[in-house]
Amino acid sequence: METQILYNGANPFAGLSPMPLVGKSDGMVRFHDRWAVKSNLTLAGSITGICTNAFSDLISKQQQLIRNFSEDFKSLTILEGGTTIYTAPYVTIDSINFDSNQYVKLLPYTINLSCYQSNIFSGVYGISEPTNQISWSEAEDGTVTINRSIGAKGFNTSSTNRTNNALTNAKSWVQAITGYNSSFFAESLPAFITSPQVTPCIKEVRENVDRLAATYSVEETYRYDPKSRLAYMLKYSTEFGYDDNEGIFEASINGTIEGCPSSPISDIRTAYRNLNLYNITNYEFRKNYVDAPNLNPEFLTESVNENQSKKIIEFSKSWDSDPRGLVLFEYSITSEYNYLEDIRTISLQGTISARNSQKVRWERVKEYYSNLNIYNIAQDFYYSRGYPYNLVKFPASYTATENMFEGTISIDASYTDKINPPDGFDDADYSITIKPSINQYVPVPVLCGNYYIINLNALTRAEISVGGNLTSLTAATKVPEVRNFANKLLLDYLPVNSRRVVKEERVDYQKIAQGFTHEFSRSESYKGEEFTI
Repeated sequence: METQILYNGANPFAGLSPMPLVGKSDGMVRFHDRWAVKSNLTLAGSITGICTNAFSDLISKQQQLIRNFSEDFKSLTILEGGTTIYTAPYVTIDSINFDSNQYVKLLPYTINLSCYQSNIFSGVYGISEPTNQISWSEAEDGTVTINRSIGAKGFNTSSTNRTNNALTNAKSWVQAITGYNSSFFAESLPAFITSPQVTPCIKEVRENVDRLAATYSVEETYRYDPKSRLAYMLKYSTEFGYDDNEGIFEASINGTIEGCPSSPISDIRTAYRNLNLYNITNYEFRKNYVDAPNLNPEFLTESVNENQSKKIIEFSKSWDSDPRGLVLFEYSITSEYNYLEDIRTISLQGTISARNSQKVRWERVKEYYSNLNIYNIAQDFYYSRGYPYNLVKFPASYTATENMFEGTISIDASYTDKINPPDGFDDADYSITIKPSINQYVPVPVLCGNYYIINLNALTRAEISVGGNLTSLTAATKVPEVRNFANKLLLDYLPVNSRRVVKEERVDYQKIAQGFTHEFSRSESYKGEEFTI
């Protein structure tokens, strides 16, 4: 039976050589399991020359044989008796070798070819030398770096597109499996990763292309934080302290949360909001101070800063073990006595503060302040010292300083136990002046420039006057009430049947922040008893 060898559909040996001997060996390509089988073919034969001009004839036939096998990626077919017994697709011409020879009559040659049979290709046809490697390393802070290398060498699977078909095959295969793949990562977990759910954050991608060798590879670097188990990096440190004077523990956490380069900043914000920093800090606190009380869940301070270009949020938060409520009013109170005026002054200085964020703190502080009664605190302190009177409800001085950014209101107030104002008024400040009756004496001139003092046996009229201020924290003036108060005050000092004569009476008022202040004066003369010394 006649045997024929065809390359690219033609007999490359016609007129040059008898059909060569064919040798075939298969080599296994492994990637995990069997990936493919590479067939290596050898065509061994001899070019036959002529008797005359043998050298030039052999040279001419040698060059023609080389031209017949000058193109890769053509099909090699072996027929026997007209029946195809073997086909090698997309053959690569690896080498054409000629033995050392004097170029007389015969010229032995060996042609080495290779191909990949698609029907026995377990992997992706068009890909040889695939690699997919992963390595894990753990840093001292517990974060994990994952390096993954994916590469392939492509071979041509097209007889028409021979320019970049091999590289395209390699590139397509590599790019199809790059990026995070949960099942692949789970299969390669090292022993120090205890959670099967790993969501690393890709930090760097490097691409390598060799067009001549038709190789393409991608190297990926991931970072993973076992503490978060999500696609972001969480780093933090905790600090603890103790206030000996107050007997209160203090704890703080400072750190960063870093997202992937492709992550929108909104995802990083969501990740931060989902962090339970109190649980993290309290857990670390309890490990260091087993017998200490738990931290108050309401935080004292919080600071958050964003770096949108680097996809990083920096945060700081603090707590303490103070069991008191959400709002604190810390104050000091003192007492001072004026011996000349017989007036005692109670002074209070304090600050209202709260826990939580700035906005929440400010709302809580404002609400607390609106319900705070500083007078009651001062009055309770006054009673606790056994002082005999009542404090005047209207403060002698009062200042409230608001700091919205710090979320605090500072108070400085003082109250006195001077005479309490009459009913219906909140503050009173007045004085009474009395000019008593005295016997009248007149000088009478006598001789030699002398004077004689004569007793008229008549008394002058006494005078009494009252003046001051009355303050009322109401929406209307109280002029009639002020007049009545001034009149009543004079009656308390006038004798019966004093024959009063009003010399002056005046009431003016002025609007203040929460009501009116009334300035008044009233003076009278009356028949009084003789004043003697």
